[in-house]
Amino acid sequence: MYLIKRGPMSDNNKVILPNGCPSLGTYLRNNSTGDLARIVEKDGKAFIKPDIPGSPVYYNIQEFKNWTIELKPKRLPPGSFARVAYEADRALCEIHPDLKKQPEWLSLDANKKASWIEARVSFQNVLRQELYNAVIKALEVNSE
Repeated sequence: MYLIKRGPMSDNNKVILPNGCPSLGTYLRNNSTGDLARIVEKDGKAFIKPDIPGSPVYYNIQEFKNWTIELKPKRLPPGSFARVAYEADRALCEIHPDLKKQPEWLSLDANKKASWIEARVSFQNVLRQELYNAVIKALEVNSE
């Protein structure tokens, strides 16, 4: 059985959604991968679309049970703050003549990544510490 629901993104259009499926415009997080997506309308049908600008991927709306409603869709996932802070630090280290160049995030071992994600990093260099603090604070304040 199907229901017709109107979501915030479709006040003028009626799209058929499966029973129990959230409305159009609802953000979802994949239960197995943690990917963020949204329920969208395309060609008069509902789909689950990854929240990646320009992505050509559309998942079948029938897969909605593999997703959980995202209560804070604007907030980045836990590892993202660490990744942004690390990349800022890496860029600083690359251009500053007194700092050692840092490896790419993807080449870090699990323990090193965990220290960034769990906010256990500290720096002897004041500039690096201040940059880290500023990036984390900016993301926390503006990601709610």
